Amino acid sequence: MDIQANPEFFDIDGALSELDELSWLVNQHAAEIHEDDEVFLWRSGPQGGIVAAGTILTEPREIESLQEEREFNRDTENSRDLVLACGSKSMKSSVQCY
Repeated sequence: MDIQANPEFFDIDGALSELDELSWLVNQHAAEIHEDDEVFLWRSGPQGGIVAAGTILTEPREIESLQEEREFNRDTENSRDLVLACGSKSMKSSVQCY
């Protein structure tokens, strides 16, 4: 499974360097995402590529957006307080999804 990070909307590099865990918005394929699945996080755009790998921590579920992640959100006009998300744990070179 792969998860996209668009640097126009989210500072994935900053988040990976500062946070131990990330939540990730699930827009599609929620039924295919399961705890303990392997996941690759990739940055889109000209500097694109895989930036992290890890393991899904929980099934997708509705959660409030996490305060500690908000500073990395570059798309403040379209941010939501309640989202369907999978959780993630970052290990600098890997990310795990909640």
